[in-house]
This record gives sequence, C-alpha cells and structure tokens, in this order.
Amino acid sequence: MGRGTRGRVVATGVIVLLVVSGMTATVAAAPTLDVTVDGSGVGDGESITVTDDPQFRIEASGESSVESIEVMVGGETRHSFQPGSESFSELVELDIDDGEHEVRIVAEGSGTTEWTATIRKDSDGPRVSYTSPFSGPGQPTGTVVIEHSDATLAADLSDRSGVQLVRIERNYEWTFGGQSQRDRETYRISDPGENFSRPMLFGLGENSLRVEARDVHGQRTTHEITVRVEDAERPSIDLDRFERSGNTLEIAGVAEDNVKVRSLDVRVGRNRKSVLTETSKEPTRERLSAEFESTVQLTGDVQEVTLIATDVAGNTREWTVPIDYRGHIVPTIDIDDEATRIEGDSVAVTGTVTDGQFGRVVVETVDADGNVVSTATAYDGDTTDQVDVRARLGRADGETTVVVRAVDVDGEEHEETLTLDAGGSETATSAETVTPAATDAPSTPAATDAPSTPATTAAPAVDDAPQLALGGTTSRMPVPLPLPFPLSIPLPIPFAGTVVAVVVVGLAMAVSAVGEAGVEPGAGPAATDEPAAGTGESADRRDAASTAGGGTEPRDRERPGGATSTPRSDARGGETAPPPGHNGASPETGRPAGEPANDPSATGETGGSGGAAPEPEPEPEPAVDVTDHLGVGSMADVGADEVASLATELDADETETVATAARVLAALAEERPGLVAGTEAESRLRDLRLDPDPAVSEAASTAVRRLTDE
Repeated sequence: MGRGTRGRVVATGVIVLLVVSGMTATVAAAPTLDVTVDGSGVGDGESITVTDDPQFRIEASGESSVESIEVMVGGETRHSFQPGSESFSELVELDIDDGEHEVRIVAEGSGTTEWTATIRKDSDGPRVSYTSPFSGPGQPTGTVVIEHSDATLAADLSDRSGVQLVRIERNYEWTFGGQSQRDRETYRISDPGENFSRPMLFGLGENSLRVEARDVHGQRTTHEITVRVEDAERPSIDLDRFERSGNTLEIAGVAEDNVKVRSLDVRVGRNRKSVLTETSKEPTRERLSAEFESTVQLTGDVQEVTLIATDVAGNTREWTVPIDYRGHIVPTIDIDDEATRIEGDSVAVTGTVTDGQFGRVVVETVDADGNVVSTATAYDGDTTDQVDVRARLGRADGETTVVVRAVDVDGEEHEETLTLDAGGSETATSAETVTPAATDAPSTPAATDAPSTPATTAAPAVDDAPQLALGGTTSRMPVPLPLPFPLSIPLPIPFAGTVVAVVVVGLAMAVSAVGEAGVEPGAGPAATDEPAAGTGESADRRDAASTAGGGTEPRDRERPGGATSTPRSDARGGETAPPPGHNGASPETGRPAGEPANDPSATGETGGSGGAAPEPEPEPEPAVDVTDHLGVGSMADVGADEVASLATELDADETETVATAARVLAALAEERPGLVAGTEAESRLRDLRLDPDPAVSEAASTAVRRLTDE
C-alpha cells in the first residue's frame, strides 16, 4: 500500500471516532429532577394532601447545561426558569384552591425529564349540617328554642379527608336554695363517619353548647350555640294501682313531664302528703318519668283524693280521683294496620293489648252484615298488662272487619276494630269502645279529664222458633212432626247422628204441651246470625259477652304461651258448632256443610224406628314423612326444638307450609302426644281448626283430636 493510501485510511477512522463520541455525549446529558412538597419527598406519579398552599423544592442537574424548568398546574404554566447551568435549585409556592390538582414539572437540557403528582388541598374543617333538634347548615343564627329537655343532637358531616373526632360540651347553670350551681357534660365521638347522633339532656332556660368537628389533618370547625328550653306544659299523672282496703288506700303510678317533675303530693281532705320530694332544676332523667308509690289513710266520709304534680317551670296539674275509681284497669288495644292484612282466604292479625289489668283477649273477623266469620282467643289466663296478638282467621267474601276485644278484671269489655276491603287494604278504623259487664253492681267508669259514657248493649235477639237446650256444644235438628209451631231441637254434637226416633217424638210431645199451655220455653233465646234491633252486631257476637242467668262465657282449657280457639257461644252459655264454610255443622241439619243427607232419622225422611247414623269414617293418616321433614333419624329423635320449629311454621304465609306442619304434628300427636301437649304448637293447632283452607283445618283438627283422645 502506498503512503497516500494509508493517509486516507487514518483520516477516515479519526472522523468516524469523532462522530460516535459526539453521539454518546448527547444521551448522557438529560437532566435529573428531584422534588419535595412541604419538605416531604414525593415520587413521580404519587399524591399528597396539604392543608395550605404547598411549597415545592425543585432540584435539577446534568452533565450539560439545564436550559429550562417549567412548573404547570392543570396544564397552566405557573413558573418558568432558564438556568443555563448544569445544576438548578429553587423553592416554589403554588397558590391553589381546595381540591385535587395535577402538578407537572418539566426540565429541558440536552434531553427532557418530567415529574407529575396529584396535590390534594384541604384547608377547611369539616362541614356540619344539623338535623336535630334544629336543622340547617353551619352554626345557627340566634338562640335555638326547644320544648323538651330530652333531645338528640344530630348532624351530617362532610370533609375531603374524613372526620376524625366530634366533641360536644354542654354547660348549664341554675340556682337552688340560694346557691348557684353548674352542670357540665362532655361527649366525644371518634370516627363518626358521615353523621353523628347523641342523646342529650338540657336544663330549663338557657344552655350553652359547643360543637367541635376535627378532620384527620387537625382542621377544625367550631360552633358556639345557645339552646333555650321553654316549658308551658303541665305534668301528666298515670295510675297503675288504686286499691282501697278499709281506711287504707294504696296508690302507685307514674308522673311525667317534658322537662322535669319537681314534686308530687297527695291531698286527702285538709291533709297533704308529699310523695315525690321537691328537687332542683338540675337536668336528670329520673324526673322525666318518675314512678311513685304511697299508702294514704282515709278519715271521715272521704269520697275522693287529689294528686298534685308540679314541674320545675311551676306548671301544676291537680287530678281529683273518686275513691271508687277503676280507670287504671282499662287496657290499650292497638291493631297493627300495616301487618294486619288479607292473605288469600284468611286474615293475618297482628297487634298488642297493653296497660290496664285484663285476663282475656279475643280476636274476631266479622263480615259487612255484622256476622262473625271466625274467632280465636289470644289470651285467657291470670291478670296481665301485656299481650301480643298474633292470629290467623277466616275472612269474609267482601269487606272484613277485625275486632280485638279485651275483658278487664271488672268484667268490662273493651274493643278496637280495623276494617279491610276485599283487596286487603285498610278502609276505616273505629275508636275503642267499652261494653259494661253484666254484673249485679255496676262498675264505676274511669276518672279522666273528659269522662266517657259506657256503651249500651241491647238485649239478645230471640228466635221465633222455641227450642230446648241440652247443654254442651250443640247442633240443631228439625223435628218432622205436625206441631202448632216450628221446632228445631239443639242436640249435643256427639249424639247428633245417633238420636233414637222415640226420644225425638217424646221431646216433641213435651214441647207441644208447653206450647199449648202458652208457656215460653225456659232455655233462653237461641243464637242467630241476624243482628239484634238497635245494634250492628250479630247475636253470635253479643252472646260471647253475655249469657243467660248471669253466667260467664265458657272458655277452652288454658294454654299458656299461646292462643286458643274459641267456638262461638249461644245465648244459653253453651257452645255452637263453627259456621258453615269452616268445617262445622250446618245449623239446620247438624251435618257438615255440603254433606248429603244420608241419615233418615236425622232429617225426618222417615218416621221409623230410630236407627242410628253410621259412624264417621276414621280420618286418613297424614301423608307426610315426619323424619324427612324434620331432618331426624327416627321419631325418637324428635324433641322440643323440633316442635317449636313446627309451631313457627304454623304461622307461615304459605298455606302448604302451614298444612304440612299441621300434618307432621298430627303424626307426632299419635306417636308421642306428650311432646306436643301443652305447647305453643297445640295452641296454634286449636286456632287453625277454624282455618278456611280445608287442608289446614282438617290436619289441625286431626292433631287436636288425637291429643284430646290421649
């Protein structure tokens, strides 16, 4: 190779080396970028919350000159720098509003470096919007006036970062016995979330209230509120016991006030006795509702006592009570108009009977003509002041009225009604009515501010056809003989199908002789489905409350803890079979409704020799697998828990569920009657014998029959 050629090769190699070296230097010159916010390091893509305008420390450096630095908020350039050097350091404060903001910093040199972060500014304390006992956002203007010392302070909260604490302080000052007193209550609610609610007690007059809400960053909102309690209402007095024994009167009850009861006295003639001693205005819950009890001595011809209750505002109530007062035994009846509804062919009834003193609660459904459709006994036992009513009864074809009646310890009957239309919705609710008891000595009406007048009950209606009462549950049998008047003989149901014709003829002759002599039969008026004159009730309903000769209504065996079924009672004090449509006997034939007449002796088709009616066929065994339904291995594994579960199923809304539970209980009643007898399940089964669904009523009747046979 010649010298000229070697020179050209060396020159070319030097040029290539210089080009490659220049390219390497350009890549290495991109600047580095470090950013801190309020002294805290924040990486690219991260977020931070600040409580004031944030300060950014920006550090940029590179192997070559940093040409420019730009700071942008939401795409808007707020700051721009041209360092022209290999390093840059600057402290920048950004003026931003509360909320979230995207901050972007871009460094330009021989290359480009970017840093982006989300800055959330929260410079305000939580927002407080009150909902009770006053309403409105923020601190109320002026004094807040309330009329009850027992109030709940409640508010909605909002904050970007979350509320950490709510602190409430209530201060109240008063004077008692010439001395100034002060009461201070402080409440702390941690992590309240989006709202808080705190029951509080305020004193009569002015109370100072301080509410402080604090977020997780320590930002605070504070409200100073004046709450004034005004009281223009008199205290109330309620008597639970008012019993006289000789010259001693025992009283007990409750005195209540919307602010505070100061005192309660009893005055007898000129004598006055303190029952609740006088107290101060200090807020205390004990005197919002104060129970009292005292024994008072009666002297001379005292006919009344006076109770005097005074509150801390000076409002006074005086109640003069006659010595024979009985108002404290009157119960309060409430039918739940939302839970009580028509479900298919039945009515589900829910309610309560509270207060007073009563020993019997009966539930009925009545049609638009006043005829009783179905009846159930919700309670029949010792005197009580609380009964939960829950029953399922038959419904009428159209409008159905639910009647709940309670009998107090004096024998007076109190009732409440709820009328449902054919679709099951409420149409009207009547006020409670009171029916006086049929006693020799009339009871004294309750002493109230507005005395009520007891309702007047018309005398039971009398059927046109005379009849004989043989006692017990009866069924009418027409007598096919030529008599001067129509005759229908009520006979005990067990004998309705086996009466000998000779006995029928003898009884008819005896009654005929009585009719010819012009003497009224002494068995009393018969039950009738027609309303008596002057009332809207059927004789069946009236007879449930009043029986001939002053007797009381017959009752089923007591079933503690559950309702029992009560057949309707006729005017003679005996029970009648359930009405047609409820698996009962027809009033004319003594046969179940719809059954063909196959007994000549009972229907009068022959005047023959009194052959007995055929025995009823035994009921079919319940088609149900007990062990499979209850999930047990054998009948021996069934216990009280399974029976209780079945009792719950008897209250189900689905008819098939109720019927299946009744069949299972019927099977248990045959195999292990002691497991079912006396339980809630037996009580419900007795009610369900009147259920309008044949599957339910037949299964329930079978179960009860087996328990009774045992």
